[in-house]
Amino acid sequence: QSYGQLRYMLSNAPNYAYAYLPFSSSNNNVGTSSDRAGDIHLNPSFDSNFDTNGFQRGPGWHGFMTLIHETGHALGLKHPGNYSSTDEPPFLPYEEDNTTNTLMTYNLTGYSASSPMLYDIKALQYIYGARQNNNGNTNYIFNTVDLYSIGGELSHNGNRRTKQTVWDSGGVDTFDFSNLAFDSLGYRFDLNQGGISTKRSAYNTTSYQATGDSSGTNYFTSGYGTVIAFDVVIENLINTTSNDYIIANSAANSFSGYDTGILTGNDTLEGTNSLDTLDLSSYSISNVTQTQNVNDLVIDLGSNGSVTITDYYAVPQSDRINILFAHSNSSTIGETGSISNLTHTARTINLDRTYQNPVVFAQPLSFNGSAPATVRLSNITSDSFTIQIQEPNNEDCTHAADNLCFMV
Repeated sequence: QSYGQLRYMLSNAPNYAYAYLPFSSSNNNVGTSSDRAGDIHLNPSFDSNFDTNGFQRGPGWHGFMTLIHETGHALGLKHPGNYSSTDEPPFLPYEEDNTTNTLMTYNLTGYSASSPMLYDIKALQYIYGARQNNNGNTNYIFNTVDLYSIGGELSHNGNRRTKQTVWDSGGVDTFDFSNLAFDSLGYRFDLNQGGISTKRSAYNTTSYQATGDSSGTNYFTSGYGTVIAFDVVIENLINTTSNDYIIANSAANSFSGYDTGILTGNDTLEGTNSLDTLDLSSYSISNVTQTQNVNDLVIDLGSNGSVTITDYYAVPQSDRINILFAHSNSSTIGETGSISNLTHTARTINLDRTYQNPVVFAQPLSFNGSAPATVRLSNITSDSFTIQIQEPNNEDCTHAADNLCFMV
């Protein structure tokens, strides 16, 4: 194979920095000599670690991001926005033109990126192909939301907030957030491609007015954190001691870290399905309380916290997340409940547990109405049944509402 050559040089030509593209004679589309392709010019006045623009500053500083930005140009990346007459389309929408998505932008939002970002990696892979990286089962152990280690090797050596992107080409991978410090507002972890893991206080709170947009619109992005690149699948997540908002992806996700005796906060799981597992194997089913809140399932872990599974009851039982409890010598064989204001209109009752061949008993009606009537049960499934008041056909079917109890 043949390889191109990148040359980094201190040069009085730029006011700050520029680079020549690899496939033309231009530095950011301006230039004359093709033998300069891939050259990166850096003004020596900024060859220091004294201020935010210094090229010797570490990850999280603008000078460090500038080196990656200019290297991106030397590899063939263009600006994502219409910043000058030399910039060519296509352009990103203004709301996507920020450093959370690409460090080739002029919209410097939040802390500086310390790696090529989501769109940068995708564009470079389009040009050069994608090589394998962390292709086995990889455990990402996070010290902060923007710094992780793999086998003891840190993702960067900076001590300042930053943005970074994970590129992982295969295996069953885990984001382990159990070492993160307690945060009163909690964390937000999105396992989808393009999703960012960050503090809730930093998610979509950084405002900017996009370069080239004359509308005066304020757009928002996140200040710092770790982004998942396109075509990356992270399967497993270990939670924190804070209130975590966790968004599942379409893979078979496992959510763990819920051990008895450990404060795990009040967590929320969004977007789960039947491929996913919530690992509560440290708890027996009798140690927790499960309640329905509209379509959500709330699992109370006592003094340790809770887990809310959004839209758990909005989908069929076969599409719901699997909840793993500890094995117990005792078996729960039934449940009871009460129904208020039951009328002749059929009502579906969702059960707290699932059963094989369930039998449902309903209390007889009181004498709230003078016409004869009975309780009608129908559509009994493993986790729900339908109930209503029914009068004989020769009555008017408008029996008075009643309250009753049931047992399954």
